Formats: sequence, C-alpha cells, structure tokens
Amino acid sequence: MKRILYCLTIFLCACWLPIQAYLIRDATAADAPALLTLWQAVVTTTDSLASITRDEITLDWVNDILKATVENQTIFVAENEDKSLVGAIWGQKPKLRSLAHCLVSTIFFVHPDHQNKGLGKQLITYALANIKQSHPEITRIELGVMASNTAALNLYSSLGFKIEGRREQKVAKADGTFETEILMALLNPANS
Repeated sequence: MKRILYCLTIFLCACWLPIQAYLIRDATAADAPALLTLWQAVVTTTDSLASITRDEITLDWVNDILKATVENQTIFVAENEDKSLVGAIWGQKPKLRSLAHCLVSTIFFVHPDHQNKGLGKQLITYALANIKQSHPEITRIELGVMASNTAALNLYSSLGFKIEGRREQKVAKADGTFETEILMALLNPANS
C-alpha cells in the first residue's frame, strides 16, 4: 500500500510541475528581425536545416517570406514568456489550381534551447487545427526532413505523416558530405 501511495504521490507531483508556456500566433512583418535571429540560431547549432547556411539567411530573405505569406502561405510563430520567438512553422500553397489543395515547402524549426520540450508538437498541432478550420481545401501537406533527424521523423510520424520517398544525396553539407531527404505527407489533415 505504501508503494502505491508513493507512486501516486510522484505521479501527482510530476503532473503539477510547471511546464514551459508558449504563445502560438500568426506571424507579422514586425517579426522579421526576430525570425532572422531564431533561424540563424537554429542553423548555427543544429544540422537539421542542412541545406541552409547562416550567411544565406538575411533579413531581406525573411521579409520576402513574410510578404509572400499574405498571398499564399501560412506562417505561425511561437513566443515564450519574455516574448522571444522560439519556434516557427510555415508552408506554401501553390498558385496552380491543380495543386491548390496542397501545402508544400513546409518548414518547421525550434530554437535549440526549446527543443525536446513539446513545442514542436504544439506548433504542428496548432497549424493543423488552423488548416482544418480555415483551409478545408487543403487535403495534402508535404514536407522534407533530413534522414539523420530521427527526432523530427518520429514527431511527424506520430502526427500521421507518412513517408513517401527519399532523395538520396539531396543536400550538400558544409563538411562536403551529402544528406538524404525523406519526403513525408499528411493526407486529409481536416480528418486528423
């Protein structure tokens, strides 16, 4: 009986431990400098965005992405209690009618200090809920993930994404080696 009470006490205490709170919202043009800082922090400390180097990420590039968001993209950011951006997710809706049901070029990243804390799952879940409510015409979400990024592969799989293929030696890395990209898709996100 003591053991059961002890386990229950540990469980209840664990449930009441404070967790990191994040605000997830639509990105705005004013977020450009913070997005630049966030993205540069991610590519400097991780290899998950191997196709992009720090010097390729400029404020003009981020501003172009935010400008296009108004036309045919969806972008959400996550901020922590001090209003710093710590994560982002966006995808592009092609202009062609034959592909208007797709969300492609989906990019998702979390600041290294906030990885493995559930933020990634929160961001994707938020985006899926938004698509379900505001974009029921989207019936396919596509993304690519580096084969070495097992944490991302597991996360996407847990949310219903399926592997559709591989692109061998797709991304040239700084050390001269190549990375394979795994192609994944989620069909009918409104039903997930």
